[in-house]
Amino acid sequence: MNDRAVSLLDQYEIEVAGTRKGRGAILCDTDRGTLIFKEYAGSPQHLRVQDRLLRTIAEKGLVEAEQLLPTKEGEFSVKDHDGVSYILKTYREGRECNIREPEECLAAVRQLAKLHLSTQEGLTSEPWEGRKSPTDEWLQEEQPKDIAVLSNGGMEPEDARAMADAGMETEDARIRSDIQSGQENLEAKGNAVRKDEAKAELAPVDVMAEYEKRNRELRRIRKFLLGRSQKTWFEISLLGCFDRFYDQAKEAQEGWKAYQNAAQREDRLAYCHGDYQYHNILLDQKAWYLINFERCIKDDPVRDLHLLLRKLLEKSGWSAQLGEKLLREYERIRPLSAISKIDLYYRLSYPEKFWKIANFYYNSGKAWIPGKNLEKLEKLLSQETEKKAFLETVFRV
Repeated sequence: MNDRAVSLLDQYEIEVAGTRKGRGAILCDTDRGTLIFKEYAGSPQHLRVQDRLLRTIAEKGLVEAEQLLPTKEGEFSVKDHDGVSYILKTYREGRECNIREPEECLAAVRQLAKLHLSTQEGLTSEPWEGRKSPTDEWLQEEQPKDIAVLSNGGMEPEDARAMADAGMETEDARIRSDIQSGQENLEAKGNAVRKDEAKAELAPVDVMAEYEKRNRELRRIRKFLLGRSQKTWFEISLLGCFDRFYDQAKEAQEGWKAYQNAAQREDRLAYCHGDYQYHNILLDQKAWYLINFERCIKDDPVRDLHLLLRKLLEKSGWSAQLGEKLLREYERIRPLSAISKIDLYYRLSYPEKFWKIANFYYNSGKAWIPGKNLEKLEKLLSQETEKKAFLETVFRV
């Protein structure tokens, strides 16, 4: 991010006192407190949903989270000359959740359960309330200006009044009539825009399609590895355990398919954070604070719970004791249905870590493979017994 990007802040209703780098973005000291200005790679439609989600969370008041700030025109992103998009959000200084601290892990789970309670009944609407839309801006600024510069077609005011009294239409009257008609059309379009904004939604994620795509990628990677005549030690190790993990992936896919056919997922769909991990759970001097909702998605809320549990349990060697404690803490606030527990089981049983390692290898330069990749693979293999025991103990399978 450069000075040209910072100049885009002029499009917001803020006064900037200074800027500094932080958290991979630009922190802005403004008359509205510290804000964060960062690159954005998603769509405007997704931002509208994100805004509705964040305002819903704020209205419920169960957890504290960032908020998107609109521009003067009511948009949620701005673009520089290169077409790169940026967004502006509220910001609070804080440290990341410490996953080595059991109490903070429990706090993260509690925050997640409250977040899901906030969104399970749907999102708030009327995103333009208290804001100016692009149409409002035109109607309030451009139209009065256009009307003000109109004359009476070069006529004296007395002549114009005389023509009006005689029932004759002046050129000025005809112009005003055209503008009035244009204004009514614009207002109608503006109302349509506001209506669309209020109903902005995301399509539910197709979990089955995700599994199918990943498993196709795994087959492609295995075929590539088998065709390599000269293999590195990492490639030999990866190929050596490939069938074991691929069988797990197929089993999870087939099990999830049977579960999906038997369950009505629509009844449990809600908006999820999409990237709920310790990097996005901050603690300041006041309270916990959730950030980075750019990956928000419509799915069963166990999507977030799965990601958090997987991250925490990988660090703890898949401790069944910790896993059960975390699940109890979540369910103390938001109980899980039997169907959602089945969903969670299949998500946890899928060898996602292996898929990530294999996918990273395949899509990066294969001439040089970082030693860290081999370390991750070795750690994954060493935890296989513990993970299996965890699933059997916690889910009684």
